[in-house]
Amino acid sequence: MVLISIDTLRADRLGCYGYSRNSSLEIDELARDSILWETAYAPMSQTLPSHVALLTSTHPETNLVRRNQHVFQGERAGIRTLAEMLAARGYETAGFVSAAPLKSASGVNAGFETWEQPGRHRIAADATTDRALDWLARPHPQPFFLFVHYYDPHTPRIAHPELDEIFPAEEAVFEEYVRERRFPLDRPGLFEAHTLYDGEVRFTSRHVGRLLSRLRALDLYEDATIILLSDHGES
Repeated sequence: MVLISIDTLRADRLGCYGYSRNSSLEIDELARDSILWETAYAPMSQTLPSHVALLTSTHPETNLVRRNQHVFQGERAGIRTLAEMLAARGYETAGFVSAAPLKSASGVNAGFETWEQPGRHRIAADATTDRALDWLARPHPQPFFLFVHYYDPHTPRIAHPELDEIFPAEEAVFEEYVRERRFPLDRPGLFEAHTLYDGEVRFTSRHVGRLLSRLRALDLYEDATIILLSDHGES
């Protein structure tokens, strides 16, 4: 089982949900092979509470993690994570996360035998993918649960000039998107800010593609349960 979480990702910025900019080619390819959920809701708009809810199938009011600063205490609450349940059934469990809210001090790593996290606040999608690929290169004689978390669409965002050629800044397309959602067009720097966001989505999608390509090369892609989702959107 492979669970891929992309932090702060809006569904309507992906081609598989109708977005017309080339922001998510690799994710769209996965969607074509998959069941695409057209409606989904996040329990909260913060990273840690949403991931704890995801990994335990419990609401923040039940698991008591309602802020990024809270600590998940599953044993005390009588709640087990998906990783704990799979580990008890003989699965190897590994998590590679990209941002401080999901560091082991939060308790969200319960049940993971391997857990790699950023040294400080965050790391980029290329580095997170490198770590996950290194782990996949090792022998895995037993079934495994691999959790990979990306943070790049979250603020602060950086530009990726190397993607400009395949990801053109199409202002007319963007303006149509904004008008459909009745966003104000008169805010200074609005187009540039949205293009920066789309660029981070594009950058993340490229590295999701690297992960999926490795699964194909290892003959795991067809038989694995692969789930890609976001913990919450972006306003």
